[in-house]
Amino acid sequence: MKKLFVFIGCLVCLVITWTAFSETIIDGVQKLQNAVLTSPDIDGGTIDNTVIGGTTPAAGKFTSLHAVLSAGKPAIFGGDTIATLGTVAISNANPSVLTKDATIDDGLAVGDAVIVNSGTNATVGTYFVVSIVVNTSVTLDRQAATGACADGNVTYVNDPALVSDSEKRLRIGNAVTVDSSGNVGIGTAVPGNKLSVAGSASVNNNFILASGSSKLVFANDATNYYLGDLVTIANGIKGHSFYGWTFEGSSGVGLRVSQNGNVGIGTAVPGKKLHVEEDNAATAVAVPIQRLSVTSTGTPAAGLGPSLEFEVETAAGAPGNQEVVAAIDGIVIDVTGASEDGAIVFKTMKAGAAATEDARIEGGRLRMAETTDPSAIADHAFLYAKDVVGVGELFAADAAATATQLTSHNFSGFEPDPTERFPWSFYAENKALGIKINVDMAGAIRAIEALSGKTFIYYEDTPKSVDLEVAYRAQWISEYIENNTVEADVIKEDAFEMVEVDERVLYEEIDPKDGKVKKVGKKISEKITGYSLVDGEVKPNIEIIWETKKVLKSQLKADVRFDTTDGKFYKKIIPTQLMAEEAAVTGFKFTLPAWIMSRLVK
Repeated sequence: MKKLFVFIGCLVCLVITWTAFSETIIDGVQKLQNAVLTSPDIDGGTIDNTVIGGTTPAAGKFTSLHAVLSAGKPAIFGGDTIATLGTVAISNANPSVLTKDATIDDGLAVGDAVIVNSGTNATVGTYFVVSIVVNTSVTLDRQAATGACADGNVTYVNDPALVSDSEKRLRIGNAVTVDSSGNVGIGTAVPGNKLSVAGSASVNNNFILASGSSKLVFANDATNYYLGDLVTIANGIKGHSFYGWTFEGSSGVGLRVSQNGNVGIGTAVPGKKLHVEEDNAATAVAVPIQRLSVTSTGTPAAGLGPSLEFEVETAAGAPGNQEVVAAIDGIVIDVTGASEDGAIVFKTMKAGAAATEDARIEGGRLRMAETTDPSAIADHAFLYAKDVVGVGELFAADAAATATQLTSHNFSGFEPDPTERFPWSFYAENKALGIKINVDMAGAIRAIEALSGKTFIYYEDTPKSVDLEVAYRAQWISEYIENNTVEADVIKEDAFEMVEVDERVLYEEIDPKDGKVKKVGKKISEKITGYSLVDGEVKPNIEIIWETKKVLKSQLKADVRFDTTDGKFYKKIIPTQLMAEEAAVTGFKFTLPAWIMSRLVK
């Protein structure tokens, strides 16, 4: 029996010892004053000047404590703490004020959001902290919350990183803000657009704008319509504060877009919509400034070249009707390698039809299309071509519309002597007087020869180098192709083709300055493409040769154009050479004046 009592006594000692060194469990209403608890599990009670975990909690460190507090001392803590406010009324008014002896944790700040619950489950809504008087009161803005709360509780929902404030904005500190309209701010708490960035930004890959009316706008905070000071656009090119946009490099202004829409290239003061200026040491030679270039994915042929069109708004048609009234084409007329020939073609609109050729300069010659006699225009004279019995003849007209034929083969009013191998005449007509004159010059000279016994006309036979029928037929075929070329709209899928092109090979490397991964090309070599005069020094223009690879890319077909006015694709339907030759069988008629035809057969 005595041994049994000893055993029970030891067992009690072990239990007491285990309890002293194990987790303390307090159940029921207890009051602990200046106690030290290690890993406490507290279910109810009042904590006053209590040390938890062996250290005194610093301000704002109650980040995982859930406590039920007495009505006399309501408290709101940082973190995700829930505080029950027994008999503390939160009114339906705005703002609502907690006027009890509130203990305010340093983690709570103006702009923070709290959830107000009535009872245990009914949520009144989200309130926002408007002001704090430490250990006295908290003022809440009810905003969209409805109903009053008594005997309820307050839940502090703000996360130390993610915060919802009284302006209905979701914030990550002062770094990122999302407002109620969906605007996102990086580095700014008041984003004015869907994305507002205050500070430096970089894009390692593509910055892609969606289709439609998407725009990329660089703005200054104060004016909202020009590029801010020294914003780097690319290496060596910067934008300055200017009511427009300026790019400049080491040699000065490269491109200036002014506020009135004028564009200057090489000038900071563009005086017209496009103002190009070249600062060059040349003194007596023309300096190349602009180049228009066209390449073909097909087989180049005569007629290929760039075109400069002149479009204006006309009175005809609906308001805003735009018409191309003139054009200047630079075309190739012989594509044979190393012996190419070119031409400048001038076109104008006539009677509302598409602009057609008026004249061209080729091989140092001026070639003019046939037209009609001009009207009288004071202080003007005309040089033009006109059809005379199936042959284009050259005319000159004065201000009174007196038209004089310069090519001397008009025989209207008389028949040239059939024995005359090469007749010619002088022809003119005055529309104001209603008189025309035609002089048989060959006949007059022959008469003088007969009277004087002298010879004034000398003939010399030369090889025939022109087959008029062949030349006229080729011209007819060329004009047939041009006049029967039409445009038809095509769907987008038929407007593009896959083309093999050279694309720069990019490699990833870490930038030693910022540690970011960037994609850069591999330099293979370089070549000098010319020289520039910069600040009085001759400097070479260096073109870098990069490593490239062949890739397939979608490209607009050469015979398709995209119309920016209606958003459609149009393809040129061009008659083939065979089609034109077949049409020439019945369409081409070789006609010449009788005097030429009669002499050709001899």
